[in-house]
Amino acid sequence: MLDIVDASSILLRFEMENVSVGNRWKILLPIIKPHLHDHILAFNDAHIRMIVEGCNDIATRMEHCNSVASFINNNSGDNNERTQSLGKPICDAITSYYSGDYHKVVQTLAPIRHNVYNIGGSNAQRDVFTQLLIHSAMSSTEVDDHKLGKLILEERNVIKKNSTLSQRLLNKYNQLKGI
Repeated sequence: MLDIVDASSILLRFEMENVSVGNRWKILLPIIKPHLHDHILAFNDAHIRMIVEGCNDIATRMEHCNSVASFINNNSGDNNERTQSLGKPICDAITSYYSGDYHKVVQTLAPIRHNVYNIGGSNAQRDVFTQLLIHSAMSSTEVDDHKLGKLILEERNVIKKNSTLSQRLLNKYNQLKGI
């Protein structure tokens, strides 16, 4: 599953940077379909959702949404709690991103962004969710989302000193806002 996580993450990162990924999402779909109902890690579910959304496969999206909801309602334990408090909101945010509802992404991810580390994965692997929040905040029509996006970029610059991505996105933000 690690290869799938990495592949889906890089594809989403490319798409957020307006790089065409061709049919690469569709190559991953048959690989993850047998895992739609695993729910071993909320982290994996989020990456499965990336693939489903990248393919724009509505039937598989509904199957995964229903499976995540069923897992939350019918199970207990640490992963259940993480899926309920973090995994499902992240999955929902990914769906909102692909539907162009950037404000909803911000509303969903902003309140949980300091707790995302609880779903597993490395800091570098989880950074895709921060990037999703930043790109959504910058793409939103809401002024408050823009301000939050800038704040998160500034925080990211402190944490990831000399990050060319953070600096480039901050420059892009400043250009968009005429600063």
